[in-house]
Amino acid sequence: MKLHPKRGETGRKDRGAVMIIALLFTTMLASLALSSASSMESTVAVARDQSDTIRAELAADAAMQYARNQLANDSLWDGTGGAWIPLADSASFQVIVTMIEDNLPQSARVVVRAEGRSGNAVRALRLELMVSSGENFDGMSLMLLTSSQELELEDAKIHGDVLIPDAVGAVMDYSLDAFGNQVWALNTDPLGEREIENSQANKKIHQFTSTKWFKGKNDIVQRDSPVYMPGWNLDSYLDPAAGHWIISAEGELEDVTTNQTIVLVLAPGEEFRFKDCQIHGGIVVWAPPDYNLRDGARNYIRVESSNIGTGAAPHIGLIAPAAEVRADGPGMNFHGFNFWNSTDDFRRGHLIGILIVVNEIDEIEDVVFNSHPPTMKDPPPGIELKGAAPEIDIISGGEDLGPPPL
Repeated sequence: MKLHPKRGETGRKDRGAVMIIALLFTTMLASLALSSASSMESTVAVARDQSDTIRAELAADAAMQYARNQLANDSLWDGTGGAWIPLADSASFQVIVTMIEDNLPQSARVVVRAEGRSGNAVRALRLELMVSSGENFDGMSLMLLTSSQELELEDAKIHGDVLIPDAVGAVMDYSLDAFGNQVWALNTDPLGEREIENSQANKKIHQFTSTKWFKGKNDIVQRDSPVYMPGWNLDSYLDPAAGHWIISAEGELEDVTTNQTIVLVLAPGEEFRFKDCQIHGGIVVWAPPDYNLRDGARNYIRVESSNIGTGAAPHIGLIAPAAEVRADGPGMNFHGFNFWNSTDDFRRGHLIGILIVVNEIDEIEDVVFNSHPPTMKDPPPGIELKGAAPEIDIISGGEDLGPPPL
């Protein structure tokens, strides 16, 4: 006799098997989901770490470029002082500059550690550099920018540094371009005659040849790069609110004493004369900012037996980059910053500060020059002294895996 299961019991067994299979399948799916989530989290974490690493590397690169720019403007820059400079995307950098050797003439050997960070990622670069200090005019008392014109200097006594362009291509001329931008271009005019007789200088002579131009115990500094003509714009002196004494016609002043700065606004070809004056605020002879100084004198200034300027700021002596100056007579003194287009006889005078002459010198005779470093460190408004920028030479470099240098 055969026994047949009841219909209800068979259905329950089938449903039980399906439930077990479903549970197994669900467990497998959950396991796969957990595994996938873990994998995704790991992938995201790796991507985040890689992104932070890239940003840290870029921040370190930015830090090194920043350091080189800073050193190019200031050879004594010593880093960010422990401060972190923020960048985009929460990245930042710091720079540590350590002096290795600073007893070299006008240069220093330094180590730069540029460190960038982003999140937990940190990258550092290290460069060993030789940084030159660039141009230094502090001790300059006489700067002669004469190119193709004659230069005559006789019986002068110079207690300060001198610059004489004794070769073609010694000067970078200043001008404004068609858009009003400052530009400097190399002057390649043939060299004019230089006559320096019985003149004594006791400090540095900046020149381009080895010629012994001056008597005295001086050091010849032989240059291989041209000197920059000063940039200038005298428009700020035309402001009546500045308290300047503005004179707009040719003429003369005699036996005048004033602490004001006298500003002469003359038409081309006009002349002005000072005799027995005490102009303690100095004199400015205005010219259009786009006037080409190599075109020669626009105006003419005559100074006799007068004191012009003082040693106090703003250090204005006789600023006349577009004027020819003749100065003569007993008690003839200039103080501060003096910038002339040319001179037709500067005799028996005394100058404390700086004299810069662009064109012909006919002649400077029996004049005593003394430097005044505060004048060169802080020139008057409207004057820009531009020198050769510091130079940076790389000695070695690469990634820095160790601590910052001590």
